[in-house]
Amino acid sequence: MIILPALLDVRLDKKHAKLVQYAECVWNINSGSEEEKVEIAIKKTKEFFESLGVKTHLSAHGMTALSET
Repeated sequence: MIILPALLDVRLDKKHAKLVQYAECVWNINSGSEEEKVEIAIKKTKEFFESLGVKTHLSAHGMTALSET
């Protein structure tokens, strides 16, 4: 759950059609361009998890990016 909104952003190009379907079927977003629908759906997904008290950024859980060595 933590990484789902970020994962949706990363996979946007490869999963565009499925994300449009997700926006329409799950969030009932039926107006706007496909890109707008997907953007709103990702935002609503993040807001939903946060409304349950689930933080959606790894940094909020004390995790930091790994540095390359």
